[in-house]
Amino acid sequence: GLVVIQGGSSQTGSSLNITNGGIVRKSSGTGRTDITCNNNGTVEVQVGILWVYGQSSLGNYSASPGAEIQIVGTSDIPHIVSGSLSGSLSLGGVSLSGATVVAGSTVKVVNNGVSVTGTTFGSGSTLNEDFSYSQITFNTDTTIPNVNLGGGFIRGSGNLTVTNVFNWNAGEMGDPGTEASAATIIASGATMNLNPGTGSSTINLRSGRTLINRGTIIYSSAQVNSGQPFSIDNATISNETGG
Repeated sequence: GLVVIQGGSSQTGSSLNITNGGIVRKSSGTGRTDITCNNNGTVEVQVGILWVYGQSSLGNYSASPGAEIQIVGTSDIPHIVSGSLSGSLSLGGVSLSGATVVAGSTVKVVNNGVSVTGTTFGSGSTLNEDFSYSQITFNTDTTIPNVNLGGGFIRGSGNLTVTNVFNWNAGEMGDPGTEASAATIIASGATMNLNPGTGSSTINLRSGRTLINRGTIIYSSAQVNSGQPFSIDNATISNETGG
């Protein structure tokens, strides 16, 4: 079946509860609409913003250009997503488990954390994280073309390989106080831009994660204070042959 949501400028609160095996489509309303949906079919957003609360989604999500889907769970009960993600999506309190991020799509990490297990990021896709207390945890080795880290944390026992561009302006990579041992790998032909922002913004590489460079790292701090815009705490940068 087809459920069409024709939202107004703003309809917040998850009063609409759907168990979806067909298509749920937001077709109008430039503002935000909230639903609760355990999605085993397809959720489409043609315009505006749709917040999707729930606990389990085996189905697919697709946002048209200029539209956005935000998938929401909690840190205690994450929203498990195992289908395909296409377009612009924000995730908070979500576990990506066997999911596929479609080529050219953008995923943003917001509150309550995101974990990644067995998930594929297509060509030209991008991961963004810029909230101070957001966190993404890689449980398995993951390859992503583009990463923008402007705040928050990258954690986990899985390696992260970046094949195109990694812009690191603030935030932290590592698992201090745990037994985690993983790497962030800048692949051959890829570039990491280490560029701490102005003011007191810092980037921190901490224990539990090694930075392995097989491409190019460019460090260009905009800092004007006397602090440490880039700090390394019991961690290692390994600059390998190639590039």
